[in-house]
Amino acid sequence: MSTAGPLKKLREMQRTTPDVDTVTALIDDVVQTLVLPKFSRLLLGDIESKSTPLDPDDVVTIVDRQVEERLSSALTALAPSAAIIGEEAVHSRPELLRLLASNGPLWIIDPIDGTKNFAAGDDGFGVMLAWVVGGRTEAAWIALPARVEAEAAEEFLSAERHQSDPTLWRLLPRLARSVGFGPVWSPPCTARMEQLSTAARDQSI
Repeated sequence: MSTAGPLKKLREMQRTTPDVDTVTALIDDVVQTLVLPKFSRLLLGDIESKSTPLDPDDVVTIVDRQVEERLSSALTALAPSAAIIGEEAVHSRPELLRLLASNGPLWIIDPIDGTKNFAAGDDGFGVMLAWVVGGRTEAAWIALPARVEAEAAEEFLSAERHQSDPTLWRLLPRLARSVGFGPVWSPPCTARMEQLSTAARDQSI
């Protein structure tokens, strides 16, 4: 007797990820209303210095803060029980990283990955988001606004849903690093990243 039916049902029962398309639409709205209108149009007062352990000469823009605030508010409405760890919030309140020890769900946000590029009018920047439950990453989203590229990956989606530009997957581990902690990607996500990264090894992003 085939086990496909019971396995599919089990996966649906285990699935805790918010609707991927809903989150994708949210990110697109943020990109269209907050990010792209300011790309190559930042004023001097929109950019500030921000020293971090990985880059003492880092910067933050008004857009970083606006994107994180908008995403945090919308994601809280989408999943009220989930904690939120955002790069800019962690910079101000490092104790937020303690939330990583929780077994509950949480969102990890890098509002603008590659802020220096964004501030300089370079298209090498992105908006990054991950959904983590009990230390296991179940879904991740990446948007590269200036390049008109975006991708979402969910642990329980079929392989066909994952077909995309493989260079996007090379950015996933940077989301964890950007907010000050190591990778939290689950084995299925990591395996898929490695597979796509190998295919993209001769490309740069």
